[in-house]
Amino acid sequence: MIPKESSYPRDRQVDFIGIISHEMKTPISAAIFQSENIMKELSVKSISQRKLKNEVKILSKQLTHTQELLSKLFSVHYYDTRDVQLTRESIDIILFLRQKIQLFSKLHPSILVHTDLDNHIGNVLLDEIQFEQVITNILENAVRFLYEKDPIIAISLKRIEKDIELVIEDNGC
Repeated sequence: MIPKESSYPRDRQVDFIGIISHEMKTPISAAIFQSENIMKELSVKSISQRKLKNEVKILSKQLTHTQELLSKLFSVHYYDTRDVQLTRESIDIILFLRQKIQLFSKLHPSILVHTDLDNHIGNVLLDEIQFEQVITNILENAVRFLYEKDPIIAISLKRIEKDIELVIEDNGC
């Protein structure tokens, strides 16, 4: 009897490609959108210095995020062990979420985003890169299942005793 060849390496390769395509799609799309928006506004000379600076800042942030993702994605140790090291830092979660929502709204202008954020929460300790990826994945998954006629996403953040609760809901199926 001839032993059957294991499909384990092939399965890992397929998983790896799937993860790369999923994780890279949003920051690349955001960077492309920002650069096209800047070029469009520059061509009609209707952009103020302040707005240009803000648009370039958003573009730079998305490209930096893409670079960080690439570093993680191609780390052999990361995929061999599946051991993710979290780097906690103090982040103003309200500012973070508002920036993420602003970018998301620019990428998906037809989607209405309702927010209910407790402005008194302040800073929290979290791994910004991992947290941003989780939020991005949840929002992109919500986009897939939204009602096409009236797409709505609701995002709420509130303190419940010593904990913080973040809820992201969509009106899809």
